[in-house]
Amino acid sequence: MSLRCHAKILQQDFLKEYLNGRAAKDWPWSSYRATAGPVEPAAFLNCRWILSNFGKKKGEAIERYRRFVSEGKKQPSPWASLKNQIFLGSDNFIEKIQLMIDTDRINRDSID
Repeated sequence: MSLRCHAKILQQDFLKEYLNGRAAKDWPWSSYRATAGPVEPAAFLNCRWILSNFGKKKGEAIERYRRFVSEGKKQPSPWASLKNQIFLGSDNFIEKIQLMIDTDRINRDSID
């Protein structure tokens, strides 16, 4: 999901006025700049895992990541697929998660 967030944020109406056409590299509050290379990541931010999905060499991975984010702006927003206000995924995935939540709730409520 984090891979799509940077590409999708420009599509959100509530941010369009603030962003005013700025590119992802201009977002001061985003991890995009650290992941895409212009700034060093904060100590708590692990960009290596995301970049490992785009290549073995850092420079190549960064270039592919930048391209991925840029091309993602043309894709439909994942938020349109949000289910029950919190889930993104297939119906099967949501059923499994909901069962886990329900089971946990039953276990908590049945404490002697």
